[in-house]
Amino acid sequence: MKILITGAGMIGSIVAMELCRENDVTLFDGSDAALKRVSSKEKNIEPIQGSVFDEKKLEGLISTSDVVVIALPGNLAVSVAESALKQRKAVFDISSIPNDVLLGKIRELADENKTLYVPKIGIAPGMTNFLTGRGCVGLDFVKDVKIYVGGIPQKKESPMGYKTVFCLEETLQEYLDPAMVIENGNKKYVEAMSCLHNVDFEGLEGLEAFLTDGLATLAETIPAENMSEFTIRWPGHIQQIKNLIALGMFDKNEDDFEGMKITPREYLISHLAPLWKMEPAKGDKDLTLFRIVVKGTKDGAEVESKWETVDRYDEERNITSMGKCTAFSCTSFIRAWMKSLFNNNGFVFPEKLAVNNSLYRYVMESMAYHGVCFTEQHTTLKRY
Repeated sequence: MKILITGAGMIGSIVAMELCRENDVTLFDGSDAALKRVSSKEKNIEPIQGSVFDEKKLEGLISTSDVVVIALPGNLAVSVAESALKQRKAVFDISSIPNDVLLGKIRELADENKTLYVPKIGIAPGMTNFLTGRGCVGLDFVKDVKIYVGGIPQKKESPMGYKTVFCLEETLQEYLDPAMVIENGNKKYVEAMSCLHNVDFEGLEGLEAFLTDGLATLAETIPAENMSEFTIRWPGHIQQIKNLIALGMFDKNEDDFEGMKITPREYLISHLAPLWKMEPAKGDKDLTLFRIVVKGTKDGAEVESKWETVDRYDEERNITSMGKCTAFSCTSFIRAWMKSLFNNNGFVFPEKLAVNNSLYRYVMESMAYHGVCFTEQHTTLKRY
């Protein structure tokens, strides 16, 4: 099968190297250096340099492909998604396209063209959606959903206890965007970084968790009485972020600094980028923390389903944990689709796929095969 992967960053490169074993893979990116890094490791990938805003070139590449994988920042992903759907090519999208655009024109295009489009199919969102959906299967009433997820360096000693593996601008924006939650059956937005509390994982105590706007499509599809997503960091991180915000360092208004126009946020990004860059060659290693807890009622009993993992930097493949978890979530669903374990058309919510037992088994086994192992617990809390 011919697969076009747009984006040769951390995620796109892993997806490309994984899928090129049995497929004809083309990797499209604007950075020649990024493409060379990948092609130096894997000769079975065709690297093509170019811009996603070069409509003629992009459309030509899509026209000769069967599947399009989008591994780009959200602001670059929309044009790729639109072009692929207009040409009726199946799309697996890891990007962070804003929900209003995603559930608006992208969903309309996918449904009108009866073309498969799986949105935000990484680890979070993605597996968070799939396993939340799985936890809701068979429930008479969904009482409470709590999602905990975070990527942190293995050593707290990093500046502010953090290293980023994603777009720094998007990471910083998460600290500002109001977080959608479901309370008493109603959608509402609350202040980002609110509801700060401690959370423990195996071997890791006293981490801090706080609300972020990560529910994505779950707020539209899961009829929960209460639902929220929390991001995890090393303790003390959030207070330092709040200090930077209070000092105006997140502002986007231009200042005149020694005759040069620059915004405080631009300066902050330029300063943080080298400090927060994850550099495995220099000893940087990361952790991915993941927990889903779904509570509800079933057959007159109060029940709970829980999935959890603490994943670490992959020493064997020499790839970050977050890269591994995100990329292999995507490739697991792509391979499942190729095996006809699901054959939906149009816009497909990952959480809605979870009712499919064969798909569920395949995805969980595939993730375990790639070293991402989830514990799974189902408990009866009370009988009425």
